[in-house]
Amino acid sequence: MILRYHLKSVNARQSTDLQDFAKSIIYSVHKVFPTSHVEVYPDYFEIEGEPEELSKLANLQNMGRAISFNTAALREHVTTYGNSRQLFTRCSKGGRMA
Repeated sequence: MILRYHLKSVNARQSTDLQDFAKSIIYSVHKVFPTSHVEVYPDYFEIEGEPEELSKLANLQNMGRAISFNTAALREHVTTYGNSRQLFTRCSKGGRMA
């Protein structure tokens, strides 16, 4: 299964090259999904891994927390909804079975 994510903030998406943060994104994803394969592109990143792992909401939330914790420059783009915080959102064509 492959999941594709981009920054939630449209302004941040247009002005941020995620490849500048590739090492931090890959490190953070591997902390939550150690056997996954991660590719970082200028506008989005992809995670390829086992469906049973990638489909767990808690794991995806932990991945987002890890990325924002390890990357201060991206943290300023977090969107807050009450107690919920979101940095990335799944791209509309953001997942497929591999």
